[in-house]
Amino acid sequence: MQTQESNVVRFGQAALRCADCRLQRLCIMNTVASHCVGETGIKCGRPSPRGHHLFRQGERLQALYIVRSGSAKSYVSTPDGLEQVIRFHLPGDLIGVDALGEGTHTSSTQAMEMITVCRFPLDVIDDAAHHDPALYAQILKHAGREITKEHARAVLLAQRGADERLAAFLLQMSEAYAHLGYSAVAFNLPMARQDIASYLALAVETVSRLFTNFQHEGLLEVDRRSIRIPSLERLRAVARASGKPLLTANG
Repeated sequence: MQTQESNVVRFGQAALRCADCRLQRLCIMNTVASHCVGETGIKCGRPSPRGHHLFRQGERLQALYIVRSGSAKSYVSTPDGLEQVIRFHLPGDLIGVDALGEGTHTSSTQAMEMITVCRFPLDVIDDAAHHDPALYAQILKHAGREITKEHARAVLLAQRGADERLAAFLLQMSEAYAHLGYSAVAFNLPMARQDIASYLALAVETVSRLFTNFQHEGLLEVDRRSIRIPSLERLRAVARASGKPLLTANG
């Protein structure tokens, strides 16, 4: 079994790659990297396999993570053994802020595909914050965005039908990929249909049926996990069918 330590490399060895990272403009941890020299404890670069956990629910907070490539999901384990997916993470996302309040992770985060992350231990963050006190303000701002996303999901589940939920979810993914500089209308969904169903509080059979229906109606072109949206406006019309305002992934 691979350990977390075997799936990362020292930041000092990856520094040049970090400087050339295409996500540098989106990374709120630039302050940390700019003040770290040599063997600092920051680790970044080596991929971890699908199914690898960054941390599990109930563990103490030790570090924050930035997704460099790949994707992950955060889920909550219920007392009866079920898993409820609450967030999906794409490149540039900061992971671990759920534990900033009490120091304990309230959810587990697991790779949905091969993933590369940069790991920032808390003591290194604290040291960098002495050089730039605005770092914590940036982290808190990101934490606020995460809360906004949770509110958007709550509204999505409470006020929309199944077809509207899926349409709104696909629009959120479209916006997220566009923010990363990718196509807003053609992308891969890294998550399984079962994970989408859990996130949207729907049966997996319902999600599969909706994908088929959307394809028949010309709203989507689907090839396994590859998605193409012929018309964003048509998809937005489906998402707004309830008459409720659409909350996007970015609030």
